[in-house]
Amino acid sequence: DHASRRRHLWDQHRFDIGGADQITGGAGAEEGVGKSSCWRKMEMIHGNTLPSSSIHHVDESSATYRIESSITELEELYVELSESVAQILLLQNNGDPRTDAEETVWAHIQALELSSLEVYTEGQEQLGNDRHLLLIPCLRLHLDASDLVLKDPQLLSKFRIKLLCRMVSSATKLLELQRSFYGCDHFDVARTALDVAQAIEELLGRAPKQLVQVDLEGRAMKTFEAWSALEHECRKDSERIQAMYPRDVEQRILGTTSLAK
Repeated sequence: DHASRRRHLWDQHRFDIGGADQITGGAGAEEGVGKSSCWRKMEMIHGNTLPSSSIHHVDESSATYRIESSITELEELYVELSESVAQILLLQNNGDPRTDAEETVWAHIQALELSSLEVYTEGQEQLGNDRHLLLIPCLRLHLDASDLVLKDPQLLSKFRIKLLCRMVSSATKLLELQRSFYGCDHFDVARTALDVAQAIEELLGRAPKQLVQVDLEGRAMKTFEAWSALEHECRKDSERIQAMYPRDVEQRILGTTSLAK
C-alpha cells in the first residue's frame, strides 16, 4: 500500500513520496499526469486522504496496515494449501475414500475462498474507496483460492456453479482495477481477462440462468447474448496481450548467457 511504499523508498533511497508538491504528477506529458492522478485516487482513503507515511512510525492500527497484514497471512495459507492439494491430487487413486487429513485440507480451502471475499468486503468498508489499490490483491487471492476449490474432484455441481458466479463477479471487478492501475497491456490484465472468459464460458454451458443473475454493478447483463459478447471480448483481449510477450523468455535468457560466455 501507499504507506508501505513510502517506508521502503525512505529506507532504500531516503526519498519520500506523496507530498503536496507531487499532486500534479510532475511536468511530464498529459498522459503521465492523468496516470499519476489515477494512481493517487487509488491510494486515497475515504475519498480525499492519503495514508500517513510510515517512514518513522508504522501505525499498526491503520486500515491499510490491517488489510495488508490480513492479505499476507491468507496468501501464506494459500501457498501451504496449494502444496497440499498438489500432493493429494498426485497420490490419489480414483475410488479411494478420502482420509480425514484430506477432508481437512479441502475444508480449509473452501474457508480460504470465503475469507478472501470477507477481507475484500471489509477492505471496501474500512478504506472507503471501492477503487483502492489494496483491493487488487484481495480479489486476486479470491480467484486463486477459487481455482483451488475447483480442483476438488468431489465438489458438487451446485456448489461449483455458485463459486463460478462469485468468480465472475470478482474477476470483472479485478479486471477494471488492474486496467486502471497497470494499464491495458499488462500481463496480469491478460490473466484476469482469461479468468473472466473461462468462468463465463462454463456458466454459459452449465447454468445460463444463474449467470444472468450475476450483478456487475451497473452493467446491463440480462441476456445470454450480452454474456457471450463479454466472454468473447475478454478472451480476445487476453490473447492480444499475451501475443505482446515472448513465450521463449527463458530460452532467450539462456541463449544470451551462452553467447556471453
